[in-house]
Amino acid sequence: MALAAAFLFLMGFGGPSDGPLESRSIALNGTASVLVERAVALGIDFGNESLDENELSADGQALTQASPGAWLDAQIQVGDESIAEAPRALREYLEARGDSVWSIVAALEKQPPEWKDPKDRLVLPFPYLLPSIRLQKVLLAVALNEERNGNSINASRALEASWSLARPFAERSLLIHQIVAVAAQKGQAGVLRKMKEPALQWLGRLGNNEPWRQILDSVTRDGDWSEASDALTSADPFSELIRKAPRSIAEGLEKLPPCDAAALGEEEVWHFAARELVMASSQETAESRRVYREIFLPNVLSMIHRVARLSVDRELTLEILKLRFEKAGDPAGRWPEKMLNAVSAVCPAASYSYRSGANGMEIRFEGSIVDPPSGSVLPLSFRSGHSRPPELTPSPTPTPAPPEIEPEALDSSDTPEP
Repeated sequence: MALAAAFLFLMGFGGPSDGPLESRSIALNGTASVLVERAVALGIDFGNESLDENELSADGQALTQASPGAWLDAQIQVGDESIAEAPRALREYLEARGDSVWSIVAALEKQPPEWKDPKDRLVLPFPYLLPSIRLQKVLLAVALNEERNGNSINASRALEASWSLARPFAERSLLIHQIVAVAAQKGQAGVLRKMKEPALQWLGRLGNNEPWRQILDSVTRDGDWSEASDALTSADPFSELIRKAPRSIAEGLEKLPPCDAAALGEEEVWHFAARELVMASSQETAESRRVYREIFLPNVLSMIHRVARLSVDRELTLEILKLRFEKAGDPAGRWPEKMLNAVSAVCPAASYSYRSGANGMEIRFEGSIVDPPSGSVLPLSFRSGHSRPPELTPSPTPTPAPPEIEPEALDSSDTPEP
């Protein structure tokens, strides 16, 4: 049921709220209170969930005109260290609201925000979701803009604030929270590639592959939502299906590296669920399975594609940071001659190619990874320097052991996404 709720929300449909926002506080700690108070000046109102531009305040209209997300996306999709000048509207927006921006950054540096959820878990949207998404884009744009202007300390502070803002989402198991976390982490990975002096803590953050573990946990826990609905009984075929299928799918996927999991089609993913289900003995049961496969399963597969791609994006960013730190430690400031380990940790069948020279370096992910069905993607290669280094050739790597894939998962050929 979480899948249905999450995607209904993204399409613009939500259940009734549990009362006017004015009569309830959504801030549960000091950081959240600062965000509620100071983000209004940025055109981000945590007390107003509306997307209607006709209802926007003057600050809200300024945010729309500045469009930090559009500029941010355009920069991080370029596979080198360049950062174009921000449009005039965005520069003026940030300059006029500097006090509010840095007050928010300072609060987020102390601790992540804590938000109050609706009493009914099936009520959407969560009131802090859309404002947090808008603020995330502002903070990442600030980080890029500060980096372009040579203010590396401020760039790191804004990026750290972005990380803090995303923690409540990354640490939650609901799919709707994971959707927001994945978008934030993609932006962070893209911005980090542009930073010449990234903070050391990002090495540990990028190396833990947390998003992949979290999305599998979210798929597993999707079945728990059936227990929260009084509308479904334990004997209901669909209730039984959504209790068992998500856990079975997650258990099958967790045995695969992200690249292999993303390559599976709907039929193969369905096999993970079907092996735990009793043969359909009634028309009602068969209909429940048809509905699940046609509505819920494609959404699960879409998120698997997004997070698998994010896992590769984060790993490539991690390798770029490692190379940067090695370069910074070289007395002559030279890029390393070779990578310490060119085999991908998140997709062991793949490797990285790398070349460096007097003019710079270039690194490329040489594996195969399925792109998500929509949205922007980060490049799978990165170049640093004024001119292109020698042509890339794959680094020699040991032949990896084949991943363990259960035979049942490969009984049928891929069925392309609709």
